[in-house]
Amino acid sequence: MDDIDDVMRDVQERESRDSGAEQVDRTIGNLDYDGQQSVSEAELETADTQQSARRINVGRVEHFFSKINVVALHLTGTLRVGDTIEIDTEDGPVRARVSEMQIDRKDVEVATYGDDVGIKVDRQVSEGSDVFLVG
Repeated sequence: MDDIDDVMRDVQERESRDSGAEQVDRTIGNLDYDGQQSVSEAELETADTQQSARRINVGRVEHFFSKINVVALHLTGTLRVGDTIEIDTEDGPVRARVSEMQIDRKDVEVATYGDDVGIKVDRQVSEGSDVFLVG
């Protein structure tokens, strides 16, 4: 144990010498010296300022039915009634809350990888657009 402490002390001294007056980032990968998960200050700032950027790709638009404003999605992830999605379009993202979802014209609460679902949206979206789970 003393060997590890000596090595870590040497690393800290070297880093503080190299960085001058700057704060020393004591992370190795994303584990700190105590083996605890850590997040850098830059990552925290990015997370605070870009919360809407927390998007997980859950599928792709296969078809848009313009008469009823329903989008047919092919899922590559899990989607639940109540989730909020964003669909990328040329005019910017279209955000919608999944109030109901259907597979083969039957209401479902949850859909998963490989399912083809229908969801009502407010505006037209293009086929091939990516669909993201947000929040």
